[in-house]
Amino acid sequence: MRLQNAIFLQRELPIRMAQRIVELQTLPFGLNHSPHILKVIGWYSSFVDTITSMPRVSSVDDEDRFTSTIDAQLQTPSLVTAMLSAAVSQSAASINDPSTDSRRQPATRTQRVDFMQKALDRFFTARIGLRFLMEHHVRISRVQEENWSGIIQANFNPADVVRHAAEDARHLCEDEYGIAPEVEVRMADVEDEPSATRNNRLTYVPSHMHYICTELLKNAMRATTTRHRRAPGHNLPPIVVTIAFGKDTLGVRISDEGGGIALAETNRVWRYAYTTAPVPLIELDGSADAPPQTLRRSALAGYGMGLPLSRLYSQYLGGRLDLRSLEGHGTDCFLHLPRLGAACETLPAVVRASPAERDSTPGPGGLSSYSMKAELSEYEYAVLSEKLAEIRHD
Repeated sequence: MRLQNAIFLQRELPIRMAQRIVELQTLPFGLNHSPHILKVIGWYSSFVDTITSMPRVSSVDDEDRFTSTIDAQLQTPSLVTAMLSAAVSQSAASINDPSTDSRRQPATRTQRVDFMQKALDRFFTARIGLRFLMEHHVRISRVQEENWSGIIQANFNPADVVRHAAEDARHLCEDEYGIAPEVEVRMADVEDEPSATRNNRLTYVPSHMHYICTELLKNAMRATTTRHRRAPGHNLPPIVVTIAFGKDTLGVRISDEGGGIALAETNRVWRYAYTTAPVPLIELDGSADAPPQTLRRSALAGYGMGLPLSRLYSQYLGGRLDLRSLEGHGTDCFLHLPRLGAACETLPAVVRASPAERDSTPGPGGLSSYSMKAELSEYEYAVLSEKLAEIRHD
């Protein structure tokens, strides 16, 4: 099985990585010329060269070397999210300035923002799938405990994941402010004990759930601390996490008293690079392969990528993330995850379809049954058609 996986991945990873490179090269509004984007393209291109230059996997030794290469790539400090955040932030001025839009069909600022959101959604959703394949293969090559299959775990206790996420968020908050609110985790353990008729508490990818919960708790801790840190004795109200099992889903509610979000700002929190915190500085060196270094700030806040990426992670395997805020009091975040492990990748057709006219998703129809124009607005289709004509001309 491991050998078959490696043979598949040696062919599939360069294709999927090349797709990501093409998506970055065709990002709108000057993003594709950003030094930060060019850096990421350089990192991805280097990885593609490494994989394609390796001998074809045909033995256990070949598989070991291939797996070690993938593992090294995963262990390298990844700042792709931070780099794209910096690029999007820098492009905001050009999006707000209609005179910088040289396209034949003029568009409103809202159209341009929506187009960029969809482009980044496609990129990051596909990137989640790419890393899923790599991480899963590396994990199945190791000895695992019962109920584990790669990065997927059956019948695990989600409260443990939430507590680990709370601990990680607490360290970041204390590094930033010197204090952090307590996190109360509430779950009805007795009624959800495994049984003959209910033998799965949750079958999911714990690392995905940990990422989502960490991002939500970071936001809750920052809002709570900045609002209440001047209270007598630094008496911070706790953040309450409630976990509840439904028949088919797991629900997680994270409630804080951090003052909430203005109603007019609610939709903006899902935009990439939208943040109310100071943006961390990123130093670019002259090397195309070396990751940059972040300066002066922890990872508690500032990139504006946590919420939109958390929503993508929740949607990837059929879940959902919602936010409800009461301005002047606090915010409730609701995370719903499929419970029984029956959900497959939730990918839009523009992610599944390859620029090389391949469709790596098994099933009838394939790419021939898919129409990109049906998935896109008239403005998006016009922009992509013009970009394709430029590439063909070059």
